[in-house]
Amino acid sequence: MSWLSVLGWLSGSKAGRITGVIVLTLAMIAIIAAAAFRRGGALERAARTAAPLDHIRKRMTSDEEIAGLPAAERRDRLMRWAHDR
Repeated sequence: MSWLSVLGWLSGSKAGRITGVIVLTLAMIAIIAAAAFRRGGALERAARTAAPLDHIRKRMTSDEEIAGLPAAERRDRLMRWAHDR
């Protein structure tokens, strides 16, 4: 059976048209599902990238805060931190 005879059957008979509509509908659903799956993967990658960036941002803020303290205050905080652990 050649592709021309299949195409003729799809366009020439009621069962062929119904089969064609079903196949096209399933293909559209598959394309939509694949796009949603890719979009979900991109969002997941973005979330995994954002978490370390937030950690770095918090770390930089605390580093700047500590750098602005006098040496004696830094030493006292370090001693308290070491004893709390």
